[in-house]
Amino acid sequence: MQKSKTIILTLVLLVLSACTQNQSDGIAPAVTQNTPSTERKEHHTFSIDMPADWREVEYGTQMIYLPEGSEAVDPLSEKVAVIVSFLPENNTLSLAEIMDAGIQDTKKLMPDLEINSTENNYAFGKIDDGIKLEMTSTIQNQTVSYTQINGMAFNRVYALVHSCIKGKCKYTDTYYDMVTSFMETGEGIQE
Repeated sequence: MQKSKTIILTLVLLVLSACTQNQSDGIAPAVTQNTPSTERKEHHTFSIDMPADWREVEYGTQMIYLPEGSEAVDPLSEKVAVIVSFLPENNTLSLAEIMDAGIQDTKKLMPDLEINSTENNYAFGKIDDGIKLEMTSTIQNQTVSYTQINGMAFNRVYALVHSCIKGKCKYTDTYYDMVTSFMETGEGIQE
């Protein structure tokens, strides 16, 4: 049960808790435009196309993709994160059950977290039964928007998250391009 709780928390909690760390710098400088050129990033559990002028940063169990001027630990910087969580071999929970439990646990730490919408059967990569969540939370007196697309494959849960200050999101289209390019792989299966 403890291992299942850890996995459940990884989906929502890791992204949100990483985004709620205090940073004294304030808001990152504005980024003015996207670039159409991309580069393919290959990892042992997934691959994804990212804008060629963005940085890729490994942060704990996350791969974070950052436009110029954004920082991984700045809770107000716009960013895209990919989180891969390994499930126990004997997992019997559905993705919906894992997400529901994760949201409830996260709300204990972030009581102002609001789930604004949920979309089931969201397709990305080879996953055709993903779950898309639209959420908001208040951080440093700013409302932060989160779009989180989740799926299960190869005994893993994948979460692709876009976070930005509500009303100031510049890379929503880029996020969806990255989601479209995402491909989970069967490599790196944990024994």
